[in-house]
Amino acid sequence: YTLSLHDARPISSDQVEQLMAAGEALAEAGEHAQALTTFNAAWKALDEPKEEQDWAVNVLAAIADFRF
Repeated sequence: YTLSLHDARPISSDQVEQLMAAGEALAEAGEHAQALTTFNAAWKALDEPKEEQDWAVNVLAAIADFRF
């Protein structure tokens, strides 16, 4: 299974962690647009209600770093 940024299915916490690590690596490499896309994919992949998921705060913080 290859993790896709466009996969609409809920994903595991480990996969969210992988997306977050990939986003952080992209950000450190100066690939800010791709990092934001990756963080947004992590947010979209969280189960509903998203804000109650363990990764929600971390994902939103990463997105906010690029928005503000």
